Amino acid sequence: MSILRLYIFLVLSLYSSTLTAQTILRPNKIGTEASTWLKKKTYEADSSAIALILFDYGKCTSDPYWGTTLTIQRRIKIFKKEAFEEWGNHTIKIADSKLSEFSGTVYNLDENHNIVKTHFGSKDLFSEKSKRTLETKVFFPNLKEGSVIEYAYTIKTNSYAIFDWHFQHSIPVQWSEYEIFFPGSMFGVTAVIHGLFDLDVSIKQEGKLRKYTLTNIPAFKEEPFMPNPKLYRSSITFPPRYKQGFSEEYTKDYLLKHGITRDSLKMDTRIAVQSDFKIDSKGNLDGSIFIDLSGYEATMAREKIEELGEDEFLKDELEDELWSVKSRALENLTNKKLSLIVRYELFIPNNALATHSLLYVNPYVTIKEEDNPFKLEHRHYPVDLGSRIERTMTTVLTIPEGFEVDELPTSGILELPNKTAIFTISTTNLGDKIFVTSRLKFNKVIYNVPEYPALREFFSRIVAKKSEQIVLKRSH
Repeated sequence: MSILRLYIFLVLSLYSSTLTAQTILRPNKIGTEASTWLKKKTYEADSSAIALILFDYGKCTSDPYWGTTLTIQRRIKIFKKEAFEEWGNHTIKIADSKLSEFSGTVYNLDENHNIVKTHFGSKDLFSEKSKRTLETKVFFPNLKEGSVIEYAYTIKTNSYAIFDWHFQHSIPVQWSEYEIFFPGSMFGVTAVIHGLFDLDVSIKQEGKLRKYTLTNIPAFKEEPFMPNPKLYRSSITFPPRYKQGFSEEYTKDYLLKHGITRDSLKMDTRIAVQSDFKIDSKGNLDGSIFIDLSGYEATMAREKIEELGEDEFLKDELEDELWSVKSRALENLTNKKLSLIVRYELFIPNNALATHSLLYVNPYVTIKEEDNPFKLEHRHYPVDLGSRIERTMTTVLTIPEGFEVDELPTSGILELPNKTAIFTISTTNLGDKIFVTSRLKFNKVIYNVPEYPALREFFSRIVAKKSEQIVLKRSH
């Protein structure tokens, strides 16, 4: 059931690129280098790339009296047809702005390896107007695997603003450069720099002209459990500020500080689950589940109850349709100072595998941990659990008459270095009762990239440990 799953969130704090550094020269202007890339079949730094942005240049000139002008130049290499859907067209969102000087060329090689140019321009644009913005779109003509696309345009607006810029995209970027010029105003400028990479910053004209450059940028791919990808994707934004002058803020510094702060606070999540079941000779379970939620988990559950209602929440959380629920109840719903209690009385058919003389029982009725949540072999981003987590699960199983214990899961302890995470399991047989208690505890919030391999292996061992079954055999 989903309220018992481990909710693991991955957030940035520290990062070191795993790609090999490569020095490249600044590409030439549009229209001069397409032939160099037409024959290339793959990108050396990332052979899986379906396309590559070779050159991405933007220049934003802002004036408090004359408004803002943004000039864009971009060169893209297409490797595979899978890139056509996203990179075979371009959309420009315009709000109270004017688009001008739009032109471009698609380069291909014919069967004799001669360069074939297909030009496009303003006549090939079409627009769709919504309530807030005007979207102008172009589909690049004569697009093929191997094509090189170049295009350029200018956007003008009467507003005094600096346009945002994305250095990182869903495909790799070889060179991204953003130049801003602002003579200053009563409002001032704040640049918020997102992502993991350190930009090369050039400052001229007493700080009025700034150029941000980033090279050899890997494709941005959302990793599982990543909250707010905007914080990780390398970009620069310019939110409105009312303080004069120019300032820069780096989200990676904020996130690191925020993570350390949360490590020092009591923002723990505690989940306690107690299951008490009787097993019959056919492998059916009959009994109850008691769930105690506190901290973040209780907060999220209460929000979901408010959204769905109590009945729908209880039905939704008990997601296995084969389970027959006799009763369900919630306690301490409105008193947020107390933990949230969820109770179920239920019958679970065919939970154990029954043979002629044996029963194979998985004692983890609710949280089986069948898969490792960290499936990627390598990660680019640290793991942020959102809070420290402690999860305890106790299962009491009553052995059916005519059976006895043949084999139990072994007790044991798994630990990460410095005991930053601990998993323990204990199994005991007393009379006709089997007691299985497991406890998973994370003693910190953030696990940095160098810690990821150990964390991934830690979970792999938990999955293996929780796959061990109770084996019951018929008594003689």
